[in-house]
Amino acid sequence: FTATDVSNNTAQLVWTFTADTKPPTLTDDPLFISAPNDYVFITFDENIELSTSATVTLKNENGDITLGVADNITQLDSKTIKADFSGDYDITKDATYTVVVAAGSVQDALGNPNEEVSATAKAANYAPSR
Repeated sequence: FTATDVSNNTAQLVWTFTADTKPPTLTDDPLFISAPNDYVFITFDENIELSTSATVTLKNENGDITLGVADNITQLDSKTIKADFSGDYDITKDATYTVVVAAGSVQDALGNPNEEVSATAKAANYAPSR
C-alpha cells in the first residue's frame, strides 16, 4: 500500500499474510481403544469439527483386514472424536489395532479438511471417564 500526502511525500506499507492451509492431523499419542466398550477416542492436533460423512475404520494389527467401520461417530470435545464399534466388532483387550480416519472426516476452524490419517495402538481393558 502506498500513500501520498499533500506535500507529495510517500509512504509505503507492506502486509504479509500466511494462510493456514495445514490440515488437521493426529497428535503424538492420538488413540485410546477401549476393549470392554468397543470404542476408540481419536485426538487431533487442533480444534476440529466432525463431518456428517465421517468414516473411521478399525483394522487388525497388520492393517490388512478391515474389522469394521464405526456406525456411530461423535465429537467428544474440540479436538477429539469417538468412534463406536459396539455391535459391529468386539475389541479385544491387549490386541493391537490400526484406526484409519478417512480424508474429509473432520475439518479445522478455517475449513481445512483432514487427509487420511491412521495410528496404531493396543486396546486397554478399561474406560476413561469421558
